[in-house]
Amino acid sequence: MEQTKDKLEQNGFIKIPDGRIYYESYGKGIPIILLHGNGENLSVLKEYGKELEKHCRVILMDSRAHGRSTIKMSALKKKTTAQDMAEDVKVLMDVIGIHQAVFLGFSDGANTALQFAASYPQRTKGVIAVSPNANPKGLVLPIRIWAKFNYNLLGGIHRFVKHHAKAEKEIQKQQLYMNLLLDSPNLTQNQLRCVKCPVLIFTGTWDIIKKEHIHWIAKNLKNSHVIRMQGATHLSFYRRKQEYLPCIWKFLNVAD
Repeated sequence: MEQTKDKLEQNGFIKIPDGRIYYESYGKGIPIILLHGNGENLSVLKEYGKELEKHCRVILMDSRAHGRSTIKMSALKKKTTAQDMAEDVKVLMDVIGIHQAVFLGFSDGANTALQFAASYPQRTKGVIAVSPNANPKGLVLPIRIWAKFNYNLLGGIHRFVKHHAKAEKEIQKQQLYMNLLLDSPNLTQNQLRCVKCPVLIFTGTWDIIKKEHIHWIAKNLKNSHVIRMQGATHLSFYRRKQEYLPCIWKFLNVAD
């Protein structure tokens, strides 16, 4: 753990039942937890973190089996769900002493944020969900076909690397990523209605999340607002930061 006198900075690992989670924390103010997408790591959100630390305490984490976070072989043999990842977030909050936070999640990270908000509404101050899906059918069909093809392909490769522990674990991690696309989350109407906090949803006109699915999510949340970014794809969140940031600041009710 590292600390400076005028600005709190922390980084390190915390233990979870299935492995270890790597996190970084810096800045002061409203705690905001940034959650990356499928197959990514916290580095993709660092530019947002640098902006948000002006007024917030920023916490970034590598999801289980992503980046520097680890996962046990025994955990790889079972399906990982958005609920598992939400529980990892809770453990992190407990360890670093955060009772309540705002969440900014992209893609799978947005799913984790909504799952957490549904499971722990009293610990969720707000959610900024960028391209979320409440269930796998919210993804456009080509993405689901692609994920299924890759999952089966990885299964075939797995048969040839069973006696090579490092290669086997890497293949199983890749299968975990595909499985998250195919099988998780599975948020119901009732679960979405358990979310008490304000939710800001970003989607794009060329997103991989179905337009009608975004509307279904918003309809079942008690306090939500959808911003449809014109011409935006699934990855525009990273490429068009200056268009997303003013909306994020407004949601946080903090002037940049």
